[in-house]
Amino acid sequence: MSKRKTKHPMPVGVAVFFLIIGLLLGSVFTFGMKFWNAPIEREDTIYVEATFEEIKIWGGRNGTKGGIVRFIDHDQLYIDSSCLSNELINDLKKLHTGSIITLLVHPNSNTILEMKSEGRVLLKFQDSTELLDSTS
Repeated sequence: MSKRKTKHPMPVGVAVFFLIIGLLLGSVFTFGMKFWNAPIEREDTIYVEATFEEIKIWGGRNGTKGGIVRFIDHDQLYIDSSCLSNELINDLKKLHTGSIITLLVHPNSNTILEMKSEGRVLLKFQDSTELLDSTS
């Protein structure tokens, strides 16, 4: 069996560089998930009150899904795919621009752990933390 010849083979130094970068990024994403979704207590969350602008939901039946909630007076926040139920998606689609929403947000990430609007709890803290714990 003969070796395949290329005009410009990759230098060994470049290959080692890519290997090191790959290992570094793999480590960050592997161990980072435990940090970003670390179990926390209710009193450790960040309280946010913001004016709703829109919700973007992606994914479908076979793929992963997730949601980005955008606000008029606050940075966008995320809803983890494990916390998105059909009931929550329907409730979020019913929200109107300008609605005031109170949120509890994970301190290590921009993940919403609890969401309330107009006196209704849309996403319960206990449910979301259990779901995040079961997926990490």
